[in-house]
Amino acid sequence: MTKLSLKDMVIQEYNPLGDVVIYSPKEDKNEIKIGRARSNDIAIPERGYRDEDIDKIALTMSREHCTVKYDGSNFIIYDKVGNKKSTLGTYVNRNKVSEKGVVLKNKDKLKLGSYKLEVIIEKDEELKLAPVKK
Repeated sequence: MTKLSLKDMVIQEYNPLGDVVIYSPKEDKNEIKIGRARSNDIAIPERGYRDEDIDKIALTMSREHCTVKYDGSNFIIYDKVGNKKSTLGTYVNRNKVSEKGVVLKNKDKLKLGSYKLEVIIEKDEELKLAPVKK
């Protein structure tokens, strides 16, 4: 079996316009941060919505929302960066991620705040970047 790394994991989003957006880590390391801040390894731009009750733009993803670690055989997602947990939670296949984290598998569905994403873990570059139908 070919050894994987975090560079072999991408996250796909079906944005509101129906486009597939691909996010991948900036560099290969054993731990990556995901969130809306540009300093994250995977930075997902915020598309907040106007909350009429408070007359402000409501943000739907934390600046530093979650962490994915690769232990040599598994990709594990945690609902925190450092000691700080996300505000709106991290879910894998509709199950809230616990303190112990969750092992990610190919095609798992993620929910980070209000973002719905899909994990793709594959070694073949051409295959992993192919758009997946809804």
